[in-house]
Amino acid sequence: MEKNDDVRSYGPRYNSTSAIIDLATLADRMLAELTISDNPTGLPEGVRVLIQVRHWGQLVFLVPGLSDDFLFASISTTRYSHEANVLMDKLLKFIESYNWNNPDDMTDRRFNAHIHLLSEDEWMGRHWSTGVATLLR
Repeated sequence: MEKNDDVRSYGPRYNSTSAIIDLATLADRMLAELTISDNPTGLPEGVRVLIQVRHWGQLVFLVPGLSDDFLFASISTTRYSHEANVLMDKLLKFIESYNWNNPDDMTDRRFNAHIHLLSEDEWMGRHWSTGVATLLR
């Protein structure tokens, strides 16, 4: 099936990165923008992000170091708090600004993105390198 580029919707940062084909290079570019002091993402100061580049065009955004009080609505549930949902929405908006999508073909995207907010237990139980784009195959 032939793709129809005319129906694609492009994020505002797509044009400045359209020549970047390699997802690891794109992830590095995204991390660079996330770390500038006056970043336009709206993410709270001090929030760190790790991007894992996986095969099949997947970028996994890991956000470690968040307190459980910030992350969860209550200690007895794994449901995200309002603040955590706002953080995810802001990060998703930033991510999608580099993407394209085709409303007629949900598989026609520049990349697929997943966000994972790490709880204190998850973060403390593993070795995470924030601010690094890693290629996982």
